[in-house]
Amino acid sequence: GPDETKVLKHYGVIYAVRDLDDVFPDASSRWSSWAKTEVGVSTLEDEIKQRLHDVTFSSGATVLPKAPDPIRGLPQESDISVKLAAAKDPAAGVTEDTEASASDVKFGFPPECVAEAKKVLGDAVVGTGRPDVWYRQGWRSNAPKFSPRISISVLIRPLQPEDLPEKTPADSIRMSVYSRLLGEEIDTPLADLGPKGGGWGLATSLNGLSISFGGLPNALDETVAKVLEQYHTKATLPTASKRFARVVQDFREALSSYSGMPISYAIADRNLLLTKGDHSRDDLLQELNKLPFESTAQALQDLILSKPLHLAALAMGNIEEKEVVRIVEATARNVPQLSSNSAGTSEQQDQLHVERITPIVKLSKPVELRKHNPRPGDPNDAVVVSIVAGVATVEKRVVLGLLGQMMQRVAFGELRTRMQLGYVVNAGEVQLSNVLGISCVVQGTKMKADDLEAAVQRVYFKVFPDYLDNLSDEDFADRKRAFADALLEKPFVTSTEFGHFWSTVQIGADCFHLEDEMLSYLRSSVTKELLKEEWKKLVLPDGEGVRGKLVIKYFGGDGQVPERPSLERSVKAWKEQDVTGEGLKLLEREYEETLVLDVANAATRAKVLEKSGGNYFPSDLICKLTTKQASSSIQTGSLGLSPSHQQKHQRALVPMVAQVLQNEALAHGQNQQHHSMDIN
Repeated sequence: GPDETKVLKHYGVIYAVRDLDDVFPDASSRWSSWAKTEVGVSTLEDEIKQRLHDVTFSSGATVLPKAPDPIRGLPQESDISVKLAAAKDPAAGVTEDTEASASDVKFGFPPECVAEAKKVLGDAVVGTGRPDVWYRQGWRSNAPKFSPRISISVLIRPLQPEDLPEKTPADSIRMSVYSRLLGEEIDTPLADLGPKGGGWGLATSLNGLSISFGGLPNALDETVAKVLEQYHTKATLPTASKRFARVVQDFREALSSYSGMPISYAIADRNLLLTKGDHSRDDLLQELNKLPFESTAQALQDLILSKPLHLAALAMGNIEEKEVVRIVEATARNVPQLSSNSAGTSEQQDQLHVERITPIVKLSKPVELRKHNPRPGDPNDAVVVSIVAGVATVEKRVVLGLLGQMMQRVAFGELRTRMQLGYVVNAGEVQLSNVLGISCVVQGTKMKADDLEAAVQRVYFKVFPDYLDNLSDEDFADRKRAFADALLEKPFVTSTEFGHFWSTVQIGADCFHLEDEMLSYLRSSVTKELLKEEWKKLVLPDGEGVRGKLVIKYFGGDGQVPERPSLERSVKAWKEQDVTGEGLKLLEREYEETLVLDVANAATRAKVLEKSGGNYFPSDLICKLTTKQASSSIQTGSLGLSPSHQQKHQRALVPMVAQVLQNEALAHGQNQQHHSMDIN
């Protein structure tokens, strides 16, 4: 019947199918007549206004769409200067006795801190007194066809004490909704900037306020002026109350629906259980349902701008240094809290810091999460088996990067190709904030999650060690060469070049030459024997202890989550997958010490933290070799990382507010407006 409801498979959305004319009588014929212009424009407008009046909606304004005015000031080729578009060539001035570093050849010389900016910005940032403004002329991307564009990013973050409590789900969802509303406030008034050659970005999160400018030189002044004007007048969301209910409903639907693959939510649960300040969909949804507009409109002021603040900025491209100082100063003066919020005395300032690295639980015991596949009716089981290795060092980046590349191929060949366990199989290195680990994931319908885990243990304890034992010298050399070649691959677009340096500026550590350190270690120290030794340390450590291991199990179908198998049943499953000897003994010990959970949220993360002695990993940022290596002459030849790993290492340097997959952005408070500043 016309009112019969249905449920959309896998998504749980309730809907009904109705005939258009049943809901809007005669609408199809009426709309067709309008589209065919069978009536005049004035008659059509009068008819629409009358129909609106009949349903108690009246408007004095026009109800018909109006074509936008022409965009004036479009750039001409003759308007664009490229005087400063090219960065200095690192190879210039190199002699037979000297050699440019691999990082400099790839990205160009690093930016330098602008001393003049600290002098000029002194009054604008009196609360902190320590602005960090960095600048580099020109680009190396696509040389010799250098881009004429400019990129400038300014990041304003709160200073806070070391022992600050976790961010609450209420604060997370409040800031997320604010960010979305702010974007809608300013997006339309700035729409003309793009065609004129301007680019801009505005992002708010619990980590701070980011404002970016870019594009062609002739459009920069107008871009800066309009973006800052919009921020200054719209930061309090003066017209957003009309859109608040709709935006909240959008968030509600995003948090309530599961349109991605189950394995993506399993990975998100793993990250949530380890990452301080991350929150579950249910917790965010609960806070969303009681979120008032008034407090949302004050989110940026209350959660960020009311605190002592720190400013960091990077400018690169076709621009002079003095122009950079002028633009950053203008930005700072449009955030008056930079000068009004004092951090107190110098002693009090020393007790405050910018949270550059999101803390990760120092997992020392095994944890297992058992829950139902969140997609209604989805028959797939899924498993994630992750082992935490520790804080990222140069050595760990190289070793786990190589092992991860190899393991990806081996795990896929064993679990997907040979055993046919599922259409989703992946493995390799994983990084959360500044912490590295190794992980393997499987999703499919052939086995239940408990048996899928046993198959993954087979890869960890038998298949991959056998692969390393049988790895030929030639294959090993090829793996190292591929690892290195990608590390040395030059960026094709200016956004990649800018991102490399911007990530280092944000973390406040000297990581500009991380690739050089990795190359040095790879050339001097990495052997097959080292890889086998490091794999054994990670997967089968000496002694009678247990590992920092996190297993996520999703059970598909409509049934209940099964009880955890007994130790006897588990041992049988492991033996069936050829796990024997010391590996079997380790799994038996870990079975007894495993913390078993049925939900992932901040409360269960607290249990994981307690089980691990209440410790987080240190917030160390290690971009130099911790062992003595022959690094004085780093070749620009063939030793480095795969493209995916190279990009991962760059991204990993950026402070992480929440560790989530890309499709979890709405659920975990990451929302921003950004308009491209690169068209290479």
